[in-house]
Amino acid sequence: MFAADATTFLADMGERVTWVSSTLIPAPAGSMLFDLPSTDLASGEIMSVDYEVTFETVAWPGLRRADQLSIGGTGGERIYKLRTDPQRDADGVFSHVKLSKV
Repeated sequence: MFAADATTFLADMGERVTWVSSTLIPAPAGSMLFDLPSTDLASGEIMSVDYEVTFETVAWPGLRRADQLSIGGTGGERIYKLRTDPQRDADGVFSHVKLSKV
C-alpha cells in the first residue's frame, strides 16, 4: 500500500484516537482502525478475543507496550492499554497492537 493511501484510508474508516500516556503536549491524536472481539452469531463461536488497533506506522512513533489510548469521540471515549509493542505489517506502512480495556 502507498503511504498516501494509508492516510486517506484511515481518515475514512478509522476512529479518533488520542495517545493518553504520551508526554507530549498536546497529546498526539489521529485515526486508527479499532477491532473489537467478535462472535459468529450463527454458531456462537468466538472468532476473535482481542481488542486490536491498526495504524499508520509513521504517524505514531514511540508508541509502546503499557501506553494508553483513548478511543472514540466526545462523550464516548474508552481507555485501552497496549498489551504488546507495535508490530509492523509486511510493507511497514501499517502496524498493529493488541489492547486491554482499562
